[in-house]
Amino acid sequence: MSFADKNPGCRVVGFDFVYMQPSEVPLNCEFYIIDLTQPDWWEAYVDVSLVHINDLGGDISLLKCLLAGAFRCCMPCGVVELHGITLDLYNRKGPAYSFYKDLQTAYYKDERQLSLPERYDSELSNHGFINVASHQYRIPLKSEYSTHLQKRFLKTWLDGLEALALDLMTKHLGWTRERTLLECALTREELHNGIDGFLTM
Repeated sequence: MSFADKNPGCRVVGFDFVYMQPSEVPLNCEFYIIDLTQPDWWEAYVDVSLVHINDLGGDISLLKCLLAGAFRCCMPCGVVELHGITLDLYNRKGPAYSFYKDLQTAYYKDERQLSLPERYDSELSNHGFINVASHQYRIPLKSEYSTHLQKRFLKTWLDGLEALALDLMTKHLGWTRERTLLECALTREELHNGIDGFLTM
């Protein structure tokens, strides 16, 4: 919506699986709920200049479907922008590392990859895109090395741990809801206190 506000001459269209957008949006902004896993999701759109794809929850099949459609609906010299986050932990003994390894296992059993952003460049090239460029921003997990904005971003990401873990941990690892919430809390506490590593986006 901020993009629509700043670019009133553009038509901005947003897609999602579920309705979670505000009801009041700029006049040049529209939201649609569609099944983005269908190979024809893009057919109503032509000459699109910018496609922004936010975090995909590690879903490689969804990434491939979105890129295939984006390649067909983009105008010449159109831009596809992908956003993703990975966590790099250097301390392998604390609750955060143990939790993240378990989360990787749950994602793998659900045919997802926590490291999916590392494949963005190759997948873009495989789908016909050229001039692929990668920009990485590393946020230190130790607060003394991070800026105020980086600390705010890290806090926001940590506040969403349950959304990353709850469904997949209970479904694939047999964890109870209570255990998952406890492990999220312990991980959040350790990361809040600061450990060696980075959040990379």
